[in-house]
Amino acid sequence: MASTSETEAAVQAATDKIIDYCRQNNSYPMWTVTNKVSKLSPNPKALPNIWAWSDFRKILLETCTIVPEHMAEHRALMMVNPGFPAVNGPSPFTTDTLYAGFQTVLPGETAPAHRHMAYAVRFILESDKGFTSVAGHKVYLEAGDLVLTPSWEWRYHGNHGTTPTIWVDCLDIPLHMFARINFLELYPTPSVPGL
Repeated sequence: MASTSETEAAVQAATDKIIDYCRQNNSYPMWTVTNKVSKLSPNPKALPNIWAWSDFRKILLETCTIVPEHMAEHRALMMVNPGFPAVNGPSPFTTDTLYAGFQTVLPGETAPAHRHMAYAVRFILESDKGFTSVAGHKVYLEAGDLVLTPSWEWRYHGNHGTTPTIWVDCLDIPLHMFARINFLELYPTPSVPGL
């Protein structure tokens, strides 16, 4: 009868042979990596963090002096989670599955019309005749409003008021980045006819 160490060595040798074959044929034995693929408990990378609005409002308004109207759609301060290290620039991850940022549109501005794969949720913080137009519906925004924007619908945002419109923008960009389907399309004109 073979000893335990001999049996383990034989199993390891057979496993190594299978792994070698699999590596050459674009596959891998699942049982050898199950603990890496299927965890017994959640393991998010995102860390608890607070982004205090009282601190960010002043800085956000300062961005209005340097970011032009044609970039208003991206005039935002990303809430970058410290659990995601910067690789080739800051990570757009606020949580493992969501991006969030403080965004502003100035009076008289209209951000370029666009659409993208990510779903968007906007929590309106300040607005005096700020608006969004999505899928043929133009809606004026007030503080406290929540706007849901489906994937791949044409949209644009603007401000017919006299004070900045400010919201928290949340999109499921990290999920789309993981699936490698995160992209956007700009409309050929600043606004979409009929919107």
